[in-house]
Amino acid sequence: MTEELKPTESTTQNAPAIHAQFFVMPDAYRHGKEAVMVEPKQEVKKLVVQPPPPPVPVAQPVAGKPAFAQPKPGMSKTTKALLTAGVIVLIALGIGGYLVVRSIQKQAEVKPIVTPVVTPKPPIVVPTPPVAEPTPPVPEVVSVVPGRDRDSDGLSDTEEQLVYGTNPNLPDTDADGFLDGNEVFHRYNPSGTAPGTLVESGRAKVLSQDGIQLVYPSLWTVGQRTNEGEPEFLQGLSFVSTTGEQIRVAISTFGLKPEDLLAAWRTTLKEGAIQSKSKAGYALFVSQDNLQAFIILSDRAVRVVYEPGTKTTVEYLQTFQMMINSVELVQTPL
Repeated sequence: MTEELKPTESTTQNAPAIHAQFFVMPDAYRHGKEAVMVEPKQEVKKLVVQPPPPPVPVAQPVAGKPAFAQPKPGMSKTTKALLTAGVIVLIALGIGGYLVVRSIQKQAEVKPIVTPVVTPKPPIVVPTPPVAEPTPPVPEVVSVVPGRDRDSDGLSDTEEQLVYGTNPNLPDTDADGFLDGNEVFHRYNPSGTAPGTLVESGRAKVLSQDGIQLVYPSLWTVGQRTNEGEPEFLQGLSFVSTTGEQIRVAISTFGLKPEDLLAAWRTTLKEGAIQSKSKAGYALFVSQDNLQAFIILSDRAVRVVYEPGTKTTVEYLQTFQMMINSVELVQTPL
């Protein structure tokens, strides 16, 4: 059972109509009888169909007047915002692209090369050094070595065979206890018994010249020679061996000081001279290569030179030493 509450006149004037339904259980069901819920029927609302609005009359063009375009329906606010944002983005991209292109163009611009102006420095004047006078050529010195000596007795094989008749394979040919070279140096005969000398055996001779005497091999040729260009040594002798080598002897002129001649001779040596005493006790000066000698005998001087010629070996070095030590000063008979 339902009751409908009707509005009063006071409520209907100022408030909308309110419809309310109340359910009241009938008396038959109020005391223990099961009540059955009956769902009230809902009121079916009728769909009110509104008629469409009348069509807008289209203005017909009048002759002689331009026709106006029909207005298009307007765009929504969202569409307008999207379009505005797109335009802004396009403008920003355009400005950014322009700035990038402009930057690349500036970097690609070639700056003009400015050549610095260099002020030329004054030329440096180098003084011309004085021209040195040409040095006179030094004569070539041929290096010579002693001849072959198989038995190491002080005599070369050539000396033993061609001058003294000794055995080049025996250091002491006569077996007297003295080496063959040592005996020749002291003017003894190396191929005979002691105390025989070279002169006594006939293997050497004595030569006297202007108060000077010396011993030389008897098989050698003796010749006189003049020392042109050297007035200090006008007298000269030449001893030529059987194989072409020679020993030159120059004797000083009377009245000249031997010491002055010695000083002049030393200037011609490349390596100086060795001073010693000869076997006869005279002052003896020998060059470093043992091929020149200078002997002072009181007021006289004797210069002895070994000339090997074209050979590079000194075959008669012991004979040269023997001749130097045999030089003596003798009295010339009246």
